[in-house]
Amino acid sequence: MKTLVSKIVVIVALMFATSMNAQNNNQFDAQLKTTLSNVKADEATSIVKGMDELKRMEVQYPDAWLPTYYRVFYALQYAARNPQSDYSSLFLDAVKADLEALQTKKGVDRSEQYTLKGFYYTALITQNPVENGRLYFIDAICCYKSAIGINPTNPRPRVLLYMFFDNMSKQTGQPSMNSPKDLETIKELFAKEKQTGLQPAWGRNLIEYCK
Repeated sequence: MKTLVSKIVVIVALMFATSMNAQNNNQFDAQLKTTLSNVKADEATSIVKGMDELKRMEVQYPDAWLPTYYRVFYALQYAARNPQSDYSSLFLDAVKADLEALQTKKGVDRSEQYTLKGFYYTALITQNPVENGRLYFIDAICCYKSAIGINPTNPRPRVLLYMFFDNMSKQTGQPSMNSPKDLETIKELFAKEKQTGLQPAWGRNLIEYCK
C-alpha cells in the first residue's frame, strides 16, 4: 500500500512540474514577444529600452538564451546601420562580453551564436573601415564560415558573409569572392525557412542589398 501511495505521489508531482513548466514557457514566450514587438530597430532610445527589458528577462530566466541573443542582435544591427551615431560604439561596448556569455547558455543555437559574433566584427569594421577592417576581417569571415559549417541551411550567416565580401570588394577594389550561385542558395534557404516560435528568422530583407 505504501509503495502504491509513493508511486501516486511521484506521478502527481511530475504532472504538477510539467504543468508549471508549460505555464512558465507560455509566460516567457508572451513576455519576449511583447518586448520584441515594441523595439523600433532604427531608434536608439527604443533599442536602449528594449535592451533593458531583455536584461531583466535574462535575470528572470537565467537559462534562456533568446533574451541575450536578441539584446545583442538589436545592438549590432543598429551599430552596423548607423556607424556614425554616438550610440553605436556604446552598443558595441555593451554587448561585447555577452557574445562570450551567450555560448554558455543552455540550448543555444551555435550557428546563430557564431552568426552574431561575425556580425559583431562586421559592425566594428563599419565604425572605422580602414583600421578595423585590417584588424577584424579574418575574424568576421571565420565566424560566418563556422556558423555555416554548424548549420549549412542557416541563411543568416550566408547573407551576411555575402554582403561582407561585396563591401570588402568595394573597399579594396579586388574582385568579389561571391558567386551568382551563392546568392541563389541564400534565396532558396530563406524561401524554405519557416520560423519556429520566437527562434531567429531575420535577414530575408537583406537580399535586396545583394547584387
